[in-house]
Amino acid sequence: MRWRFRAIRPRAWIRLASRTRSRSLWRSEAKGRKQIEVGAIGGSWFDNLSAHPYFYLLPALGLLGSLLSVVFGKAGKWGSAIVASSVALLGIVLTPFVTMFPFVMPSSLDPVSSLTLWDCTSSQLTLEIMFFVTLIFLPLVVIYTSWAYHVMRGKVTHEYISENSHSLY
Repeated sequence: MRWRFRAIRPRAWIRLASRTRSRSLWRSEAKGRKQIEVGAIGGSWFDNLSAHPYFYLLPALGLLGSLLSVVFGKAGKWGSAIVASSVALLGIVLTPFVTMFPFVMPSSLDPVSSLTLWDCTSSQLTLEIMFFVTLIFLPLVVIYTSWAYHVMRGKVTHEYISENSHSLY
């Protein structure tokens, strides 16, 4: 009777599967009835970390960079705080990438149905079009941004606003 309940209520089945530590494969057969058999499958999130222990440096960079950015910020070393914050972001962003590679969205129900990096890429024609669009428009964006920074350079002080009160607003 239990197997019928699980067949009717798939949400309970998914909740039960999500409680396990690793991604699990749920199969069953005994006396023609469904039972649970748990087995770890490849492609788990931490497979790449265990295969390449030096990848543990990335989450460590995320933590260390975050702590150092706070320390440098409190010490008034703003340049070092920005560099430490950049290192933290690099570690935080790259950690899921290297731990999940080549999976972008792993499937817990069927590993074959997982979305991989190669499944997510665009066609060759689309990539070529976007390359040439970038070649044309990225320099325009850089030129416009540089011009905007040049026009708005300098500090705005209270005295400057008072002197130019009619032309600034």
